[in-house]
Amino acid sequence: MLGGQSLIAVGVASALVATAIGTLIGLAGGFLGGAVDLILTWTTDVVLSIPQLVPLLLIDVLLRPSPTTMIFVVAVTSWPVVARLVRAEALRGRELEYVIAAQSLGASDIRIAFRHILPSQWSTIGVTSTAQVGSAVLVLATASFLGFGLPPPYPNWAEMIASSTANMSAGYWWTMVFPGFALVLIQLSVNFIADALRETLWVQKEVSS
Repeated sequence: MLGGQSLIAVGVASALVATAIGTLIGLAGGFLGGAVDLILTWTTDVVLSIPQLVPLLLIDVLLRPSPTTMIFVVAVTSWPVVARLVRAEALRGRELEYVIAAQSLGASDIRIAFRHILPSQWSTIGVTSTAQVGSAVLVLATASFLGFGLPPPYPNWAEMIASSTANMSAGYWWTMVFPGFALVLIQLSVNFIADALRETLWVQKEVSS
């Protein structure tokens, strides 16, 4: 149980930061369009093409890894997923009648984006951020298994699995099975929560509309 605290805490924190960054960038690109959208879309594609393990490896080589640096690196490499979804919704939202009416009444772009377009995307953002937690935990676990994840004294399941490989031949199978089962359980739980959240928000959206 103690080994899962660091992975889950860093995963949740990085997912929240990535969601905030991706929401702002996707909203700006989708609503403003033009050169702003082109530059932000290009930046999103560039960041999305970078494997998430590469920045984690660089952090391990250049700096001393810590939960703060891990949160920053995972968030910086995860926000494009959120940005793409928010941008697509913003492109659709700016063509709606009430948005056009707000523009004709002289409402500012910031007010329209945050008051009229963003609230309609809470369901998409909520489901995506929940799924991001599972992805972040998986990336951190992979990095820790390869030896450049969270340093001691932060125990985590991936390091337990990596250190237990030498003991499998001696019959200590539980040192690998239980941490591995915990990682699988976390991934399943996050996926179930995301699915339930998607269905709940979709039903509420249908009822309100």
